[in-house]
Parts: sequence; structure tokens; C-alpha cells
Amino acid sequence: YVELAKVFRKYAIENGLYKSLQEKIFENPNVGELVGGRLVRIGIAWTDSKNRVELQGGKKHGKGAIDKVQVSTTWKQARQIINNFEKLGMKKGVIMLTGWMHDGYDQNHPDIWPPEPKAGRLKELKDLVNNCKFPVGFHDQYQDMYQVAKSFPKGLVKDSKGNYVMGWIWACGQAYIICSIKAIEYFKRNYKKLAHFNPKAMFLDTT
Repeated sequence: YVELAKVFRKYAIENGLYKSLQEKIFENPNVGELVGGRLVRIGIAWTDSKNRVELQGGKKHGKGAIDKVQVSTTWKQARQIINNFEKLGMKKGVIMLTGWMHDGYDQNHPDIWPPEPKAGRLKELKDLVNNCKFPVGFHDQYQDMYQVAKSFPKGLVKDSKGNYVMGWIWACGQAYIICSIKAIEYFKRNYKKLAHFNPKAMFLDTT
């Protein structure tokens, strides 16, 4: 991983794409929160599904039926948690919300909209993202798709035999791999709605 990063860094310098960390902080002060700061993950919700899509004997079983959405942290509670960090002396950091999408972590990627309604009102989420001392962003991802997603199987990678390429088994069972070009389309589609919250960060997991 580090070797790949060094190769890309060299390529970026040679092709005029390189920006130093100081340049990035000058353009976007939020980047500076990562230097010597904390990265805090706050889990919002997840789906308690008994019927996961898993591999058994090389065959796919189950449809990943949704049983019950569990909310561990509401938008209001997340705001209180962040306020407590500040009171305890946290000076710098970035807050990442996971499981914020409907049905929670990691259920419906890339069909993430709307945010889980049981966590509170959209107004409360917008207040959380925009009015905290620390930058608040969303965990999201555009590589894995599960059978429960409404978009399934649009944009998935196929092998030479026409089978959908499987990834790992994660929170919602068996994941399938999204084509990189389609992933960008899904992100652009979703961000039109996410922009409503003006997030200060995005953590695009596995991308």
C-alpha cells in the first residue's frame, strides 16, 4: 500500500498534480484538523437481520431480509457526545458518522438515501453536521453492493462466465463488487442530496 502511494506521489509531482499538505490546509482548513487531532467514529444505526446473504458450500443462500433497525445514537445524542469531547479538552479532530443511512450500517450501499429516520429529523442531522466545533462527515462506500440494495445488480462487475464478482462478507452478508465507473455515477447521484447537509468530510470506505 505504501509503495503504491509513493508511486502515485511521484506521478502526481511529475504531472503537476501534487499538492503539499500545507497547501491543502491553506485551501481547506478542515484538513488541518487531522494533523495531531483525533478521528472519532460515531455509530448511528444498524439492521438486525437474521437472514444474511452468505456463501455455504460455494453457493449463495438467503436474501438478506431486513428484520429490525436498531438505533444506538440519535442525531441529538451525537451532538451531545461531541460537545462532551470539547469539554474534556479535545482540541482538534474530525467526526465520522457511520450507519447514518436508512436501515443503518452497512445495509443499502449505494442506495443510502434517506438518512435513517429513527435517528431523528433531517433538521437535527443538518444542525449536527454544520454547527459543531469539529468537522463532521459521513462514512460511505462505493465498492460493495448487497442483494438487498434497490440498485442490485446494476453496475456490478462480471467475470468471464457472466457471474457477478463477489467481495467479502460484511455487515449485510455477501457483498458484490461495483464497477469503478458506475461507482462514480452512484456517488454523483448521491452527493446531490448529501450536499444539502454541506458535510465537511467524506470517508469513502474501500474506495
